[in-house]
Amino acid sequence: AWGYLGGEGREGRLETSAALGGRYAVMEDIAAPRLRLQTPRPGRAVSLAEREWSAEARDGGSGVNVESVRFILDGRAFRGDYDPDENKIFLDLEWERLAPSEGEHALRIEVSDFAGNAAAEEFSFTVEP
Repeated sequence: AWGYLGGEGREGRLETSAALGGRYAVMEDIAAPRLRLQTPRPGRAVSLAEREWSAEARDGGSGVNVESVRFILDGRAFRGDYDPDENKIFLDLEWERLAPSEGEHALRIEVSDFAGNAAAEEFSFTVEP
């Protein structure tokens, strides 16, 4: 299994350090995480009874950085969470905090990996009573 050690690119070189001896491969993570929306479904109506929004987030390099997970509802950003066992980013809904009114809304999901590669998905949905 591969593990991410981190590192920096300088003057055409990639540098990192390891605490233990062994065999290592030096690879640069240049690929952004892959996102696939799970809920709410784009263009669909959602109920105020829904309690979670989520997306599948996979990164084959340095891994998803939980500090980068953002759900942006109509321009207002909320920090999401990440479950690495399920490759899932999610936002537990507190409708009182989000305060979306009935009607159409825009949602953008953003995430990056530990190497700084970013991914985003944007779509609209409708809130029904």
